[in-house]
Formats: sequence, C-alpha cells, structure tokens
Amino acid sequence: SAEAACPVAIGVAVTVDGLQALVSLSEDLPAGESAPSPCSEVNSGYEGSLTLSCSAGSLLVDVSGCAPRGCSADTQATVTLGSTSKIVTPGSPLQSGVSKSM
Repeated sequence: SAEAACPVAIGVAVTVDGLQALVSLSEDLPAGESAPSPCSEVNSGYEGSLTLSCSAGSLLVDVSGCAPRGCSADTQATVTLGSTSKIVTPGSPLQSGVSKSM
C-alpha cells in the first residue's frame, strides 16, 4: 500500500533559535517528498530555508538550512571616539558573526 501523504491542513511547531511558530504546508505533500519554507517566517533574524518532509503522513522539519541574518552593505552603525561620532557601513554584505576592520 502507498504511504500516506501530508495534507495541507497539517502544521508542525518549528523552533529557530528559541522562537517558535507553527509552519503549515501550502499544498498537499506526497509521502517521501519535501518542500522548503523560509526560516524568516519563524524567526525574522534568520535567513535560508527550513525543509518540511512528509513521512507516512507525518510532517517532519529540518532547520539546518537556517542561519543568522547577516548585515547588508548599507547597514549603518554609529561609532563614537571621545566626543566625535560617525556613521559607518560595512560597504559589502557581512555574514553574521564576522567582523570587519574599518
């Protein structure tokens, strides 16, 4: 007999770095198939895709494709030295956790 598909009504609780949300399918998912969903729908500070997989009618989730959102080239930060302040930008995209000397 064929394995059960996952109907669109099924949702699964997904946690990305401490924030949890219910993620649902946008269409029925056949058994053994998978579908991507944006990590930012669970945690806006993350980018990439989580993977929803259907196994015998149960929806499984893999969040290994989620990563902290980096900074865009025009992200601004104010730097103050003594009484002088200046707004700086990285000038190019910067991954989360990476530093850049100016």
